[in-house]
Amino acid sequence: MDCLKRIRPIEAEIFEEAEKEADLSNVPLERLLIEQGVVSDLDMVLATAAYLDIRPMALAAFTPDRELFDLIPRDKWKELKAVPLAKLEGRLSIAMADPFDIVGRETIASGTRLELVPLVALESEILGAIESISEEPSQGLEDLLKDMANESDV
Repeated sequence: MDCLKRIRPIEAEIFEEAEKEADLSNVPLERLLIEQGVVSDLDMVLATAAYLDIRPMALAAFTPDRELFDLIPRDKWKELKAVPLAKLEGRLSIAMADPFDIVGRETIASGTRLELVPLVALESEILGAIESISEEPSQGLEDLLKDMANESDV
C-alpha cells in the first residue's frame, strides 16, 4: 500500500475505515478503494507496477496479434485477464490485470512453453483487447453485394 499512497495520498481515517470494511466484507482492499472512488483503477495499476518493478502498459490503441492468442485457448486469456503482446527469442510479453496471479502466470507459461515477461494494464483495456480479437471480421459491403448478385444469377 505504500506504493499506492505515494501515487495517491489517502487520509489515514479513510484508509483505516476502508481496511475495516474490506475485512468485514471479505473484499480485497484494493478493489474496495476503487469501488469507493478513493483511488482510480489507473492509480492501482501504477502502484502495482511500482511495487512489482514492472512496466504499466496502455492497451487502448493496441492491436492484438491473433497468432499470439492461439498459443493457448482463447477463453483462457479472458479467464486470466491477460493479453499476449509480443514474442521474441523464447520470451512472451503479456499484459495482466493482476500480475500477482502466480497460478495464472504459470498456466500461461506452461501452456506456451515460453518465459513470461509480465506487464500490468487496466482490466477494462485487457478485456477490450480480448473482445476485439474474439470478434469475427465482418463481411465487407462490397463482398456482400457481390454475393447477392451471384445468388440472383442462379
